[in-house]
Amino acid sequence: MLFFTADEHYGHRKIREYSNRPFGSVEEMDRELIARHNTVVSSGDVVFHLGDFSFEKTESKTEAKYISELNGTHLFLRGDHDGWLPHTRGSRDIQTIQVNRRTGEFYPQRSKRGKCIVMSHYPITRWPLSHYGSWHVCGHVHNGIPSFLQYKDMLIPMGKIYNVGVDANNFFPVSLHQLRLIMLGLPRNPNQLKRRVR
Repeated sequence: MLFFTADEHYGHRKIREYSNRPFGSVEEMDRELIARHNTVVSSGDVVFHLGDFSFEKTESKTEAKYISELNGTHLFLRGDHDGWLPHTRGSRDIQTIQVNRRTGEFYPQRSKRGKCIVMSHYPITRWPLSHYGSWHVCGHVHNGIPSFLQYKDMLIPMGKIYNVGVDANNFFPVSLHQLRLIMLGLPRNPNQLKRRVR
C-alpha cells in the first residue's frame, strides 16, 4: 500500500509549542509518531515523506534514530528543515507520480496509466496537470489547508489539494485509500477543463 505524510519534525523540541502538539517531551512525541506510523504501515508498504522529517543534522543519525524504527520503504522530498537529507537521496522539490487505481502500483513519471498525484512540501495553488484533475498533496502548513481562499469579497475553491502532514491527520500517515475518499469530497480543481460532450 502507498502512504503519504509530512512534517513529522522528529527531534524538534520547539515544534510541540509551535504546533500545539499534545506531548510532554520531544522523546514522547518521537515515540508516539513512530508507534502511530507502525500501526498503519507494514514492512511492504511505501511511504512518501513530503518534507520536514527530522531535525537531526546528519543522515546517519536520522537513519539510526528514526528511519530504521519505521515500517515501510521511505522516499523523501526536501522540506525547509531537512539539513540531514543529502541531495542524492530523492530530495526533489516536486514529485509527480501516476497511481494505478486498482492495484495501487505507482510510476515515477507522468503517464496515462492512472491518477496523477503531485507531491511537494509546500502547497501550490496551481500544480502540474491540475487542469486535468490531478491531485496535490503537501505539508508545511501543519494545521490544514482551507477548501477555499479568501480574495477580496470572493471565495476561490482550492480543488483537489490535501495536507498530509501529521498535525492535520492525528499524527498518522495517510493511505492512498483514505486519500481517494478525501479527494471525492473536495471540489473540482478551479482550472480543470470540462470534458467535451460527443
